[in-house]
Amino acid sequence: MDIIRLIAILVAVAIVVAYIVINNVPTNIHNYITQPISIVNDSLSKISSSVITPNIELNTQGLLSVLSSINNGAGLLHMHIPSAPMNVTGGLSFEVPKLPTSINGTLDMSVQPYNERAMTLLITNHLNCTVVINNITGNYITMNRQYTVPPQGTASIALTITNAQALYQSYTAGEEAITMNLTACGVGITTEGILGKTTSVQLSIPNLSGGYVRIVVRNNYPFMVTIYNITGRYITLVSPVEVPPNSTASAEFHVWNYTGFYALYQEGEEVVNASMNLGGTVISGEFILSRGINATPISTGGVLRVNVENPLNTEVIIYELRGQYIELASPPQVVPPGSSYITINVSNYLGLYRGIAMGNEDVLIKLGINGINLTMVTPLSTTAGLSDLRGAILSIPVENPTSHAITIYNITSPILHLMNTTTIPPIGETVLRFLMTNITNPVGKNVTILLGIMGVNLTEEFTIGSTGLEPTIIEIPIKNPLGVPMEIINITNQYVHLMAPVEIPPNSTGILRLRVTNASALNEYVNVTVMVGSTMVRLRVRP
Repeated sequence: MDIIRLIAILVAVAIVVAYIVINNVPTNIHNYITQPISIVNDSLSKISSSVITPNIELNTQGLLSVLSSINNGAGLLHMHIPSAPMNVTGGLSFEVPKLPTSINGTLDMSVQPYNERAMTLLITNHLNCTVVINNITGNYITMNRQYTVPPQGTASIALTITNAQALYQSYTAGEEAITMNLTACGVGITTEGILGKTTSVQLSIPNLSGGYVRIVVRNNYPFMVTIYNITGRYITLVSPVEVPPNSTASAEFHVWNYTGFYALYQEGEEVVNASMNLGGTVISGEFILSRGINATPISTGGVLRVNVENPLNTEVIIYELRGQYIELASPPQVVPPGSSYITINVSNYLGLYRGIAMGNEDVLIKLGINGINLTMVTPLSTTAGLSDLRGAILSIPVENPTSHAITIYNITSPILHLMNTTTIPPIGETVLRFLMTNITNPVGKNVTILLGIMGVNLTEEFTIGSTGLEPTIIEIPIKNPLGVPMEIINITNQYVHLMAPVEIPPNSTGILRLRVTNASALNEYVNVTVMVGSTMVRLRVRP
């Protein structure tokens, strides 16, 4: 709304009127006159506050871009909710190795000839079960791969030497301490010893201190399962594992206390928290390890990836998306023009998809578009499109560049209206909240603004154009700072017309009501007729 040009016209009127009164211009002046720059400079300082500018900076272009996208059928966003495997049967089972009641035995290690770079250990397994050597580390030696020693068998293990001279001194002095991480009879054990020409390591199972256990996971689902995490009181999955459909995989777990874990497991009380991807759907929940995981994706919650189409030529910010069973993950999320996706947390897939199927899964969504926030409640479907804005709430920032508080009592149009009276402080800003009542094409529709400034109530009328609000009827308060009555009889040109004469008593305020037919041509000359006291003045001014 270009009120500034209209204000310039009125300031010119006030300047000339003040000049007439102050300088005792003869009353017979009745011809058109123009204001010399000397008059303007002399009078402007005297009556600079004669015209009050009820101007507000409103983001109308942002509003129009939102409404236009709805009207042309493009909508705001199109969300595609993936289908959940509703009738999938299957499950995961865990084959936990039995903890032997009592196993005692030894591993013998003998050092074979070595050089500056490598050393070979000959391992002899005196147990009646397989021993897997996962790692051996010392001050100056490392192991690069895993070795398996069969029951009552042997294996040669290659070690890398990191400092030959230091190793020789430590080894000959009997001070080369080594740490062995191994799995014996399916149970992980960590033990320590001193590397000698011949070393015997005593193994005792169970080991109360804990260790590592490899558990076979059987996948009975017809799709790939990725286990991200399993955590219980005494057990934690070391790293994620993928289990092919109708197949098995070995998962490594760290057991903090063998005795405690096996006691709970054998009694069916080892409760674990698990998160996994079942056929593209992420789920999480509590399960009893000994019973396996017999959940279908529809029976629990998790994280859902939702494909989104943004038909606008600007990004859309999703600040909030919330329903009975869903919530936006990590808000806000930015949706660029074109195809992308968002992630949402689902508390219950069954409830979500049942609500979608019945058409009663309503969600609250808050968007940001071109500096305008939009809040709405809409039913969620598998192909939800945000196009019907009836009942939506628009939050539009507005600025007051004047030195007076402006109160917006109401803003109405066929497409929206202001929800509550709002006061904008001087040289300040606030947010106007509108309720959408219609989604028809906004261009050509009228907008009425009721506002108050310095105790004066004004009514402004605009038409929505393709680029913003175009003024049609503008009310502007003007003070009479003079000691004589002043009457604005007419203000007119091809595009601006004073709708009715306005009488302003001395030191009072009047309201000029102007009709504007072409706001883009307000810089044209305007003919003004003013009566000051008993003096009639006709002038021609240009903003």
